[in-house]
Amino acid sequence: HEWAMQYHPEGADPPPSAKYQSSLNLRVSRQVINDTVERKGVRCTHVDALRFFAPAAGPLNHHGASLQRMDQLRLEQKGCVHAHMDLLKIGLKLQGFIDSELMVDILEVALAARK
Repeated sequence: HEWAMQYHPEGADPPPSAKYQSSLNLRVSRQVINDTVERKGVRCTHVDALRFFAPAAGPLNHHGASLQRMDQLRLEQKGCVHAHMDLLKIGLKLQGFIDSELMVDILEVALAARK
């Protein structure tokens, strides 16, 4: 979905990230991003990621332009690094209420997902 977040065809509204990432260089050209997204589409099942998509990229997602929270268990990819980071974020918020061994397990899963 990172490509969908940077997708910006000529004449379309800029992606939401443009307001805070405009000073950063892309690793590939905007044209390569646009051509790839248009040719291959997007296959993002991460419910929370869609809000960061460029407006023009939503309809190019093979799973739909708007996923619902109730679809998350059915669609979420078990290897999705973002789902693991979400688990870490929630674990950190609950840190004072959960067992420290569980927090270590959550951290290990999050670190393994980043490899």
